Amino acid sequence: MKLIKLVYCIHRNPSLTRDQFHAYWLDKHAQLVKQYAEFLGAFRYVQSHAINSRAADAMRKQRGIESKSYDGITEFWFRVDKQAAKNASPIDQDKIDHIQQRLIDDERNFIDFSSSSLFITEEHEIYRLD
Repeated sequence: MKLIKLVYCIHRNPSLTRDQFHAYWLDKHAQLVKQYAEFLGAFRYVQSHAINSRAADAMRKQRGIESKSYDGITEFWFRVDKQAAKNASPIDQDKIDHIQQRLIDDERNFIDFSSSSLFITEEHEIYRLD
């Protein structure tokens, strides 16, 4: 079994204020994701909401980063079992497709897809101080 993480760098729908965006994402969309987490094999879901910060502005300037910052990041950890995926019934795949479409349809309410980014990663933890 392999652990992978979906990382979704999000720009809000321009029709929403930052507060409206964060409220919808946290209060409504998160509940929809949570509803389907077990079926999708997800075991962790984190929303990181961007805040206005002079420090972040300074760090972008130091690096010559001119693009506007994202409004937030989603991290979605899930397990991939290649053998189970091969043995999945068409009914299960239909349900997964339906769930993914429901999530996408809801994301249209608060995400600007054209300026957001999504990718899948494998983590390499370098250090952890506990």
